Amino acid sequence: MNRKKLIRFVILPLLSIVILISVVVGMNTMNSKISSIILPEFIERGEYDGLSLTIYYLSPFAESVAPLEINELIYGNNPPKKKNEILGLYDYRITSLGGYENFEILKQLANIDLVPIKNESRINARIYYVFENEKGQKICDVGMWGYPNNSVYFNGLEVEWNDVFSEVIIPCLPEKAAKQLELYVSENEGLNPNN
Repeated sequence: MNRKKLIRFVILPLLSIVILISVVVGMNTMNSKISSIILPEFIERGEYDGLSLTIYYLSPFAESVAPLEINELIYGNNPPKKKNEILGLYDYRITSLGGYENFEILKQLANIDLVPIKNESRINARIYYVFENEKGQKICDVGMWGYPNNSVYFNGLEVEWNDVFSEVIIPCLPEKAAKQLELYVSENEGLNPNN
């Protein structure tokens, strides 16, 4: 067999089969569950003194002309001109420092199965929260919700809803905001995009 026939009849079909198998395997793993986060050792030991949780909250029922990006929720449409100037579009900004008893729920976040969303959506940020260590390094963050999927952005990955995402912050929210969030979740049947 000469070289051209070998390439045409043996190598190209084998290469096509390998590519096809790779694509099929890749599509099947898109719906597979992935682990969420690996917690630093100090959290595993229950030492939360250097941990902070910051929540940016806009009522899930608030209407906007276009879906909001996380930066718009936090900073508004323009970056602040002064150091402590607040231009965010949020209703509440809450920061809980180390010692917060519900940091234990961070372990639950680390143990949930995250299911990536097949059809990506766009974030319509109403709630964003971030756990940081004492040096200001992000441990994990959550942005709610994907539009129109009602998905969640967990460390930048769009995943299906899990009640733990709201349970983490409800104890920190003012009573009115906590009731709004609980109502929104209950009205949207747990926010499962497959319902």
